[in-house]
Amino acid sequence: VTGLPLDAVARAQLNILLQPYENIAMFNNVPKIIFPILWLDKTAKLPPEYIIYLKILLAISQKGIYLSTGLMILGVIMITVSYIKMHHTRNSREKNKETQKTYDVLQAVSSLNNNKPIEEHILLEKK
Repeated sequence: VTGLPLDAVARAQLNILLQPYENIAMFNNVPKIIFPILWLDKTAKLPPEYIIYLKILLAISQKGIYLSTGLMILGVIMITVSYIKMHHTRNSREKNKETQKTYDVLQAVSSLNNNKPIEEHILLEKK
């Protein structure tokens, strides 16, 4: 079932009304009938190779709904993942800035306290 016409037929018929006519002797005893005098019949059929192409196009259009839905879901997933990665990167940068500030403060303190290396201050803070 495609909804597309695969075959077309055009038919026409030309008729004449045949009835008795008093002035012509040949038509005196004729019954009153409609007499067909010409038939026209034209048929067009789609070649089989074109029918195959139409079936492929129909299948693509029917499956296209599933394909477009799948691509939309994939797009939503990609947007969500990129948002999560962006948020994670931003948080990571903020933590690195805080760590760098702490490190800078410890270096400043170490330079004031008899030039002890920073590692000693870290070990002292952990105790």
